[in-house]
Amino acid sequence: MSVPSTDPGIQSADITQWGQLLHLMNHNQPELVPDFDSPKLFWLAQTGFNFRAASYASDEPICIATLLGLDLGKILGASKPEDDEPIRTEQRMCMLWRLIAEADQGIPSQVLFVGHDRLRTPGMRWAPKSLLGRQGALDARLSEQPPVMGFLTPRGFAVDMPGLLLKPHALLPDFPLHPWDSLARPLEHVVYFYDPFSDKWYKMGAHGPPATAPSGSMGSESSSRPLCDAIDSGQIALIKQEEAHPHQAVCWLMVQIMDSPTQPSWSEKPGYHVRYLRRVVVTELDGQELVILRILRRIAWEVASTPATQEYLQLCETTDLSGEIFQQAKAFMLGTWKNATDSWFHFSEFATAVEQSMGSAARNYIWASAIGRVSHDRLAFATPPDQRWFVD
Repeated sequence: MSVPSTDPGIQSADITQWGQLLHLMNHNQPELVPDFDSPKLFWLAQTGFNFRAASYASDEPICIATLLGLDLGKILGASKPEDDEPIRTEQRMCMLWRLIAEADQGIPSQVLFVGHDRLRTPGMRWAPKSLLGRQGALDARLSEQPPVMGFLTPRGFAVDMPGLLLKPHALLPDFPLHPWDSLARPLEHVVYFYDPFSDKWYKMGAHGPPATAPSGSMGSESSSRPLCDAIDSGQIALIKQEEAHPHQAVCWLMVQIMDSPTQPSWSEKPGYHVRYLRRVVVTELDGQELVILRILRRIAWEVASTPATQEYLQLCETTDLSGEIFQQAKAFMLGTWKNATDSWFHFSEFATAVEQSMGSAARNYIWASAIGRVSHDRLAFATPPDQRWFVD
C-alpha cells in the first residue's frame, strides 16, 4: 500500500511519515499487517498509529484509509477543491467513518468513549473528529474487549447497550430543586445520584470537556454546576460502556434525550434518539464516603422540613435579596444548617467518617458544602441491558 500523492492537500512530510509506518509494518512487524479478522479500529489501536501526525487535518482520513485499504476515491471525492480546510476535514472524516462501517458491517461501540471533539454533521456527531494525538487516541486495550457493534442510521449511531435514565427529585413535594441557592453555590466537582432499586449511591464527575453543547441553556459549561443543571432538565441518560468491578471508576457516556422511544421504519426495534454530550466517570460509593453522604442527605431533609426554610423560601420570592430583612433570614438559615449538622456529630459513625476521610477541620465547614451537594435527589432508573440508542 502507498499513500497517493496526487491530491494537493497531502503534504510530502505526511507521505514520508505514513509511508515509513507502512514499511515498518510490512517488513519489521509483519504481525501488524492487517488481515482484518477483527474490526479495523481494533487493529489500528494495536499499531500505535495515533502517535503519528498529519500536517493538515484533512490528510488524516486519507492516511487512515490507506492503512485500512479503503476506497481513497470516495475519501477524496467527499469534499470539493474550493472547500476550506475545516469543511474538507469534516466531509472526509464523515466518509471515512461510513467506509469503516461498511467494511466491518458496523463500528465497535467503544468508539463512543474515545476522545473529546466530535464531528458536527447531523447523524455523525457521535464520531470522533480525529483519531490522532492524545485526545483522539484509540486505546490498545479496546482490542481486549469483546466488541459491541453499532451501525450507522439516519438518526446517528445505533447501538444496544445498558444505561440509566437520570431524573431530578425534590426533597419534599412542591419543593424547589435548589432551595438554598442564595446561601451557597460551590463549584461543582462531582454530583451524586441514587439507584432506588439497587439501593446504591454513585458519584459522577466530568471526564474532559463537553463534546457537544446541550440544546437550550441547560448544562452550559459557563455554569458553576454543568452536570447538575443538565440532570435537572430531566432529559439526561447515561450509556454504560462495560461491566466494572464494584467501586471501580468507569467511563460512561452522558447523552441528552431528544424524544420518547420510537421505532423508525428502518429499525427492527424502538430506541431513544439522543445527543452525544460528554464522557463522565462514575464510581459506586462505599465505606466512609457513603456514610457521610447518607447522613448529609438526612440532614438536608430535616432542614427542608423546618419552618425556617419555608419562611426563607417565601422571602426569596417577596423580599429584596440585598435588604436587611432577607440578610437576617439568610444568617438564620445558615445557622439552622450548621446546628443540624453539628447535632449529627454525636453519631460516632458520622464523626469518625468525617474525621478520617476529610480531617478534623472538616467539622467546621462540611455543613456549607452539603448545601449544594444534597439540595435534592437525582434518581437513576436502569434501562434494559439491550436498550437501543440512536446517538447523534
